[in-house]
Amino acid sequence: MYKSKKPNFVVITKNNKAIVVEKIIGIFDGKFVPKEFPNIKGFVKNIFSFPVPVLDLQNIKNEFVESKTKPKILLIDDSVTTRKIVSKLLEKYNFEVTTAKDGVDGIEKFKNEKFDLVICDVEMPNLGGFETAKRIKNQYNVPIILFSTISKENIQKAINIADTFISKDEPPTVLVNTIRKLLGESYE
Repeated sequence: MYKSKKPNFVVITKNNKAIVVEKIIGIFDGKFVPKEFPNIKGFVKNIFSFPVPVLDLQNIKNEFVESKTKPKILLIDDSVTTRKIVSKLLEKYNFEVTTAKDGVDGIEKFKNEKFDLVICDVEMPNLGGFETAKRIKNQYNVPIILFSTISKENIQKAINIADTFISKDEPPTVLVNTIRKLLGESYE
């Protein structure tokens, strides 16, 4: 859990977990005094003039995991199959996915939720992807990926409207890596 650019030591615990530390202050026997503080199990009294805290690593880990929110993605596509497949893929990569069946439904979802990124099909009934992307871009500051099997002549139009275009024929990793790039963070 500790983030150090140049860790000096790794301590392996009895349950095969690793703790990265910058400095080992000593190895000693001491008396453990349990105390309930946030992220501290208790203190060890020993030869030092101060009690040494014993960290509750499981609690720290749980807080870290809970504090790291999943990026919220809105997937707009009229194909039920595409929505299911892409949603399951993205959820495997730790993204929270909300789906919309067309552009009208997608824009409506923005009224109740905030999204970090939008993936939008181009050819949809009611409100097509180009118009949906334009409206979302005009109202919300969110990256948009147009995700379709459109013809080559429409690719330039897609790129002018959205942040990028990805063909549905591309391998799934292309979509995941593009999302990470647009969000500016690495989610593994």
